[in-house]
Amino acid sequence: MNKWLAIVNPHAGIEKTRKKWDYIEYLLTKNKIDFEYIFTTKRGDATGLAREAVKNNYKKIISVGGDGTANEVVNGIFKQKYRDPLEIILGVIEVGTGNDWCKSIGVPSDFKKSIALLKSENRLLHDVGLIKYRNNKRNKSRYFINVAGLGFDAAVAYKTNCLKDKSRGNKFSYFWNILSTLFKYEPKKVEVSVGEDKFKEYMLSMNVGIGKYSGGKMQFTPSARIDDGLFDFTFIENISKIEIIKNIKRLYDGTILEHPNIRSYRAKTIEIKSDERVFLEADGESLGHTPAKFTILKRALNVVSDFGR
Repeated sequence: MNKWLAIVNPHAGIEKTRKKWDYIEYLLTKNKIDFEYIFTTKRGDATGLAREAVKNNYKKIISVGGDGTANEVVNGIFKQKYRDPLEIILGVIEVGTGNDWCKSIGVPSDFKKSIALLKSENRLLHDVGLIKYRNNKRNKSRYFINVAGLGFDAAVAYKTNCLKDKSRGNKFSYFWNILSTLFKYEPKKVEVSVGEDKFKEYMLSMNVGIGKYSGGKMQFTPSARIDDGLFDFTFIENISKIEIIKNIKRLYDGTILEHPNIRSYRAKTIEIKSDERVFLEADGESLGHTPAKFTILKRALNVVSDFGR
């Protein structure tokens, strides 16, 4: 089927999508894009809707919402057995609060420009990450396309998601949640295997990146590339809270890796173990906890992108 299916999350962007959908629908129609659409009703819906779309022979899917909506759609594309994921084209119209993934792949925030890009179908082959982890006593798995985090980062994401679920918060919520969580969070001891490197020590936070931006344009993995077949892994040691506050600007200007207590690696696989549970998130979605193993799927997804021109 050559028609697009738009999977629309009306709650994304603190209900912004619901308010803007009529205008987005008008622009899609004006640009003579052949499409149908369906609204999600709850968290996790987009995964099932994407899976059903592939089952029903849709080969082109638009994610309309935030980074979390796109993550759910990607999981639907990869957690189905009807068609090779490489046969699917994923487009995105970002209406969320952070919209970090769109910045990583060159999709404009302006609706007119992003829909013109969608119409062009310029695309690139994008890496996809697979995480295997635990949620209480159950083994779980999740795909992601931008940045995952463990430790302090996951604690901040959890707090941010709680606000979103109550239709509260804004694009600055992540930053303020960093400050409010900082003085409560205690570093965790972890055992890390990243490529051929292995070490065991206390850490404050860790990030596994395919894209550069997360948390509202912060750059925890500033050198990441979306199609190189490698994760960028940033390990933040047990540094003082005052030191963190003094260096927050580094998260925005891309110089975080210049700090002497922050290390970076590149690898196809990463494994994290710990005696105490260390929680994780992926693309801003709160998941489970360690042990966790990350595997890269090189150039596994067709994504409409300005970088594909």
